[in-house]
Amino acid sequence: MKTERILIFTDVNKQSQFETEVENVQHEAERLISTFEAFQPWDRINSIDQFEDLCSDPVNAMDQTLIAHSGINLTATGGKLPAASMIAKLLDINYDDYIAILTGKKVSDTCKPCKAKAKIIKTGSGVLSYSSYRQYSSYLAWTDNKFEINEDLVSEKKETFNFYAETENQIQTAHFWYNACDMLNQLSKRGLLGELNAFSKLLHPRITFSYQAGRLAVDLQSLIFELQSIKN
Repeated sequence: MKTERILIFTDVNKQSQFETEVENVQHEAERLISTFEAFQPWDRINSIDQFEDLCSDPVNAMDQTLIAHSGINLTATGGKLPAASMIAKLLDINYDDYIAILTGKKVSDTCKPCKAKAKIIKTGSGVLSYSSYRQYSSYLAWTDNKFEINEDLVSEKKETFNFYAETENQIQTAHFWYNACDMLNQLSKRGLLGELNAFSKLLHPRITFSYQAGRLAVDLQSLIFELQSIKN
């Protein structure tokens, strides 16, 4: 029968940081979509491929949309198109404020899309970069034309921030030090060890016992170091 592994330590700070980072990417992805859709009335992001094209180059995404809906006769212009910013003016599209949002700069007081969707504005911070999106994209699911967090995959990732005693020798070692710590606390309670804080400094040089609220506790970092040194 296989011995159950023992949870030694959970890095709750890394777990919390990871969850926050995934949530931020989800929110920023939605903000990028809202920004793009707010500044032009034609194209909507309806697939993950469309989003990735937008995220990889949001300026080009807007430029291509403006060109596609410009109505400019390429034959009449000799196949040449004016700059996207000029097309935007012809179509009454607030191009400069769109670029300002992408780069985290202040928008103008006359920005109509900004007033309609205030959440798209985040002065001092540009939009989601493609590299940041790709770093966390596997933890997001595209559902009903929006991103949702894949809670199962997030939970699997959070599990990697747990440290376990897994092999038989690791488990025996962990039990030994936990039992030793309990025994020392019982002896102290009977007044047989003297001052615990001073006594803890005389113990094993690698598995140290920390003194907390009048009791000894196994120092987890020292225990992890000991368990990691056990090969099997």
